Amino acid sequence: MHPLTLRLIDSNPITRRHQFSNGQISYLHHSFASSLKTPKTQKFSNCSIKASASATSSPPLDVSSGKLKLDRISSLSQVSGVLGCQWGDEGKGKLVDILAGHFDIVARCQGGANAGHTIYNSEGKKFALHLVPSGILNEETLCVIGSGLVVHLPGLFEEIDNLESNGVSCKGRIVVSDRAHLLFDFHKTVDGLREVELGDNSIGTTKRGIGPCYANKMIRNGLRVGDLRYMDTFPQKLDLLLSDAASRFEGFIYDPKMLEEEVDKYKRFAERLEPFIADTVHVVNKYISDNKKILVEGGQATMLDIDFGTYPFVTSSSASAGGICTGLGIAPKAVGHLIGVVKAYTSRVGAGPFPTELLDDVGDLLRKAGHEFGTTTGRPRRCGWLDIVALKYCCLINGFSSLNLTKLDVLSDFHEIKLGISYKKIDGKIIESFPSDLTVLEQLEIGSLSQVSGVLGCQWGDEGKGKLVDILAGHFDIVARCHHHSFASFKIPKISKLLNQSLGIRNFFTPIRCFCDKLKLDQIGSLSQVSGVLGCQWGDEGKGKLVDILAGHFDIVARCQEVEDAVEYEVLPGWKTDISSIRKYADLPQAAQRYVERIEQLVGIPIHYIGVGPGRDALIFK
Repeated sequence: MHPLTLRLIDSNPITRRHQFSNGQISYLHHSFASSLKTPKTQKFSNCSIKASASATSSPPLDVSSGKLKLDRISSLSQVSGVLGCQWGDEGKGKLVDILAGHFDIVARCQGGANAGHTIYNSEGKKFALHLVPSGILNEETLCVIGSGLVVHLPGLFEEIDNLESNGVSCKGRIVVSDRAHLLFDFHKTVDGLREVELGDNSIGTTKRGIGPCYANKMIRNGLRVGDLRYMDTFPQKLDLLLSDAASRFEGFIYDPKMLEEEVDKYKRFAERLEPFIADTVHVVNKYISDNKKILVEGGQATMLDIDFGTYPFVTSSSASAGGICTGLGIAPKAVGHLIGVVKAYTSRVGAGPFPTELLDDVGDLLRKAGHEFGTTTGRPRRCGWLDIVALKYCCLINGFSSLNLTKLDVLSDFHEIKLGISYKKIDGKIIESFPSDLTVLEQLEIGSLSQVSGVLGCQWGDEGKGKLVDILAGHFDIVARCHHHSFASFKIPKISKLLNQSLGIRNFFTPIRCFCDKLKLDQIGSLSQVSGVLGCQWGDEGKGKLVDILAGHFDIVARCQEVEDAVEYEVLPGWKTDISSIRKYADLPQAAQRYVERIEQLVGIPIHYIGVGPGRDALIFK
């Protein structure tokens, strides 16, 4: 068998191409070409480079894995996209960073600084980006901030300054659409005020002002980047915007001094931003007509899409495939391959439905092992098993050509791993697709309650227990009220998710922790007015014994109907070994391969990229 060789046929730094000895032409990034062993006496532009398993690179890369990488990347269409398949935080930035060197433009199409994309350079230095596209670490890539974004200029300049101070040049490499809307500091203020107004029904936003800014865009009184070029009319437009905010939010106080300060600040911003401003619709479409390659980086994810996500617990823009066209101004027919990025498990920040959420030690282990804390807010993320129902829904909407499964290494600590493959209503009916009705999703979570359930006060009374009891009552045979007792500290992990969403309470307690050996009368006397005994594992914990002991101190002892788990899980074996150093799919443990291939079978989309660590090199091409 003849060794695979390749030669440089186009030395242009932007359109650099190579040809394999088998005739295949590929866009080959210089970082990969340099990893192949080349005789020192030959110049790169004239030589035929022989690739072998002994090639010196970091990490080692043999012909088969190198060719597979090139096949995967070179097969991507002229306009390709990378989109999230869950509730964000899937690891889109890393894949974009890796692919960016093979594209001429990396473009953001929607969202704002609520997106947090973490990438690492070749030295392992971490960069957290919120507005600047993740292709910025590749020197030959033009980064486009499209018209669908809302741009907070202080935040953008902070990112640029941070990149420049770490040796990443941004001059001439970032363009900002003149049609993108400006996000002001007051948008952040009213975002927080809106969350306070909603109280227990708050969305759990990042409070970055994204929603209020998009609201101004939709009611057509927002300011755009292009308005910075007309500072003679800018003050009047900003005055109307601030006055409108003051009229709608009691807590927002607007005085003329604020306008004066904002105008002075934005005059300085306008001067600094001018070199970056461009008609990005023209720029992107010109690149397309010149046969250049465009990679679109989505923000947030499909399950947060304003139209297709778990409304109202969503973002304010189109985070699915449609946002590529509306946010960049390119024709649908121009868009080719779409890669969906999905974490090997599921996480979510903020409020909203999460059918496969784990509220036990397993969820805590996922959070710790996966370092699941928000890039934007630092909040701990809610964690659970991979939700196949939601994933299939995202694949249906976006038409992905392939998937990138990330953080597979995080699951290495588990003896067994579960996949949520279907939902069931309380009446046992199977739900075949992800429901749009929040009431149905609430029923899924109510359906996961224990056979004997209860609502307990967690403070000193008046917490609003009655509201939750009213919501739950229709799903139980008997609703009982016990003696009126004072506060007791008992943790209830299985009900905490539902209580948190309904009442905004986060700390719950269970009698099981307090009644391990002996029961004291003062402990029994401290139970809440409505109390219950819930299982905290997978059943058979000995609830009956505790109920028998407590029964004499209550007027009614009630048993609810038998309710099955609302999510049906398929259990697969874990692999219990570190996979973070593996770079070839065939070298993964059989159990890990089985997990990957089972996901492919269930969703019907091939997984071409598998993340096994945070670094650039920690990616397996399948």
